[in-house]
Amino acid sequence: MRTVTKRPLLARAARMAAGLGACAALAGACASASGVTPTPGVGPSPVWLREPLPVEYKLDVGDVVDLKLYYHPDLSDKDVLIRPDGRIWAHLVGDVTARGLTPTELARQLREQYATLKIQQPEVAVVVRKSAGLRVFVGGEVNNPGMIPHEGWMTVSRAILQAGGPKATAEAGSVVLLRDPGARGGGPLSAVLSLDSALAGGDDPLLQPYDVIFVPKSRIAKLNQYVDQYVVKMLPVTLSAGFYYTQGDPRNNPFH
Repeated sequence: MRTVTKRPLLARAARMAAGLGACAALAGACASASGVTPTPGVGPSPVWLREPLPVEYKLDVGDVVDLKLYYHPDLSDKDVLIRPDGRIWAHLVGDVTARGLTPTELARQLREQYATLKIQQPEVAVVVRKSAGLRVFVGGEVNNPGMIPHEGWMTVSRAILQAGGPKATAEAGSVVLLRDPGARGGGPLSAVLSLDSALAGGDDPLLQPYDVIFVPKSRIAKLNQYVDQYVVKMLPVTLSAGFYYTQGDPRNNPFH
């Protein structure tokens, strides 16, 4: 049996996706409590949105790093690529696992290995030159759900637009944002936001790497889906456009 190792971002997204059901229910509750779409901009943003949590970056396949040994520049190396197997090559040490470690953790691991080789003052720094792993996940009622590169000034609305924008069936007033709590521990942090408000110049929070955005289906879309799945397919007749139905042999239908 082949063992498959989850990449850090996918593992984070999988953990946070476990909370999507409750958050989607929360988004639906906002709409159903009053029977209308939530009013944009109502209610203060959670504290954790106003003060974004710092997320310590974890190295991933495709990242490029510099290895700097301050007292041994001959052992330093530039533009070291993390290979598909998650490893890098370092002078004297050889192959070292880098994927899933923070730069600080990788530097500590290299320092310890150089120390076992009797290298004096093996002070190591790992500098990320290129990141291939900074992503956010956008799912639900968007045209192109999936991973979105986290680049520059990434906000909720920009991420949704990069995912192809919301579908006509989307509930744009009840977008769910999930965030890894990091050192705080516990379940994922969650908030319900309004895309309509963000696009109109309202609250449009900055995203952190590994955030998950879920755009729920609108109540009307859910009703149409329910009718199609549980009503139309159970009827002993075939509904057609034009407010008539056919039953049995279509040739016997007087409305044709």
